[in-house]
Amino acid sequence: MFRKHEYYGENPAAEFPISIVATGLFAPPILYFAYQQDYVLAAALAAVAVSAVSGFKLGLLRIFGSLVGISAAIALAPGWGRSQAHHFSEWFGTTGLTNRFLAIGTIGLLIALAITCVFVLLSRRIFEQRPRLDATNRWTGLLAGAGQGAVAMLLLLGGILTIEPLQREQREQQTQLLQQTQRGRAAAGDSQAEELPASMIHNLVTQTAERTQSSVVGPLVTQYNPFERIPQLNQISKLQRTAQVLHDPAEVEGLLRHPEVVRLQQQPSMQAAIASVRQDSEIQEILQSGEPINGHKAMRLLSNPAVMELVDQPEFVKTVSQILEPPAAQLK
Repeated sequence: MFRKHEYYGENPAAEFPISIVATGLFAPPILYFAYQQDYVLAAALAAVAVSAVSGFKLGLLRIFGSLVGISAAIALAPGWGRSQAHHFSEWFGTTGLTNRFLAIGTIGLLIALAITCVFVLLSRRIFEQRPRLDATNRWTGLLAGAGQGAVAMLLLLGGILTIEPLQREQREQQTQLLQQTQRGRAAAGDSQAEELPASMIHNLVTQTAERTQSSVVGPLVTQYNPFERIPQLNQISKLQRTAQVLHDPAEVEGLLRHPEVVRLQQQPSMQAAIASVRQDSEIQEILQSGEPINGHKAMRLLSNPAVMELVDQPEFVKTVSQILEPPAAQLK
């Protein structure tokens, strides 16, 4: 379909030693900030350098194609994954939430790869006999790649700064629960002491957050944190409220009895889904146990077919999101 692309081996832009140049430009500041023990900024500069080199090698058009592919996957994969999940269950024998993730992930990956391949072929076709245009494509790709690296690091560091307080609060709650359990055992004559096991992820997040706040780029990350400035990403309060509800069976039952949820039960499309949840023996066993819902029980709930059918109802998700939205006073 396409002719052999020998020209790429002779194109001055393609042969430009970008890796050597990038190493020469970025290595000194990376080593300097690492010597100053500002490992966050050193890592950020390294990520920008690698991303810039990748952008030069790919070119702007291919970078744009990958972004289009990812955007299409995000937009299309959830819906297609839900509709095709039964096929994945037949093929792989998976069920529940695992099967849903497998379907969405596989379809999303295929969509992204297909669109990216189209842009790869398109870029070869366009730049095959246009070395000057190809050079422009590569140098703009370098700038775009550097920008992608910077944005990726901003998202990563901003996300860590956002979840660290929530993680610390959860850790404190777990510690208090353990202390209450130990006091109960001590009253019963069991004086064996226990400590909350150390978590590698917890320590990593805590240390990274501390290093980010003390870094040269710390104020910039705090000021332009996308998880604080972009409403679609600023969901930390809702996540806290959701975790609180899922942890308490009484809260879950109260959610199902909320007037807005009860109103939904009057709609024919919702009646069967909500009735399935109320009649499911596994769900009722968890909700009526009176015990906190730990991670294992939460996964059992989310993997339950009745719950998944209910979550697939768009109006239910919208209504529950509004119910879980914290009051404005709590957000200040």
